[in-house]
Amino acid sequence: TIEEWQLSIGTDGEESVTLTGSMAASLESKTVEKSLEKLFRVEDLKWSSKWYRTTISVTDMTWSVENVVYTIPAANIYIKTTGLEIESWTGEDVVLTQSLSDFQSLKEPVTFIQRGTWTTAWLLWKYGARPELKVVVPANMPGTTYKWTITYTLYENE
Repeated sequence: TIEEWQLSIGTDGEESVTLTGSMAASLESKTVEKSLEKLFRVEDLKWSSKWYRTTISVTDMTWSVENVVYTIPAANIYIKTTGLEIESWTGEDVVLTQSLSDFQSLKEPVTFIQRGTWTTAWLLWKYGARPELKVVVPANMPGTTYKWTITYTLYENE
């Protein structure tokens, strides 16, 4: 069982993330890239040797007008990151998923940060990473504000 004071995840600052790009509808697909300013963080105060992992997933991006729904599928949204930002000691057991050094599709949840089982218990760890996102906008999509949700989830081995 995870108690809030023991192990928590979240983002810095506001709860919303804005990915902006200016483009009109086009006969060709367009790409928008953005480095997020928010730190997707883990505060590990559990003092346990058990492993955990975090994942990031997204919904499709949608916009509707006059009963017509325009959709940019989650498969067109990609993520990568360059490294951990460490606030307090982490040791070698906490890692970013190796595959995130290059853009990976978010059509399925991707593992973001994970900690393996370790033997040096009684340490307090605080760390995180800032994702970079890329959205491939299909041809003929209106240039407007699309709604979507990013979900950051924690899984723990009991």
